[in-house]
Amino acid sequence: MNIEQFRTSFAAEQSRIRDIKSVAPASAQVPGRVLVNATGEAFIDVDFPVRFSTIPYFTCGFEIMEGEVLTPGDIPTGRAFVSEWKTIERLPFSVYYTGAKICTVTTGPFYQKMILNFCFTGTALTNPSI
Repeated sequence: MNIEQFRTSFAAEQSRIRDIKSVAPASAQVPGRVLVNATGEAFIDVDFPVRFSTIPYFTCGFEIMEGEVLTPGDIPTGRAFVSEWKTIERLPFSVYYTGAKICTVTTGPFYQKMILNFCFTGTALTNPSI
């Protein structure tokens, strides 16, 4: 094997290693913040920049917009849950989670503005083109 063949072989091997690492599963987090403009029910569509290989954990919390006044007896509350998962099926056995639809339910004064902070955490492919 001459030096040019060695360099070509080495470059091809390095390329294969980069390709394998680009789709290797790893822990991923997809955080987000959404303004909830009034009380009631609302749906939020979220598309993940990665493809989770298992159902990701969903965590959330609400905060009051700065400058909002709390009224005793009418303190706002907020709840959120995933009402639908966006998936892609790769036969025969793989399902990838590519997004979610979040349902929020808030109470309090009608004009109350709150911010939903959420995070999806789980194992995902680092290259979503797969």
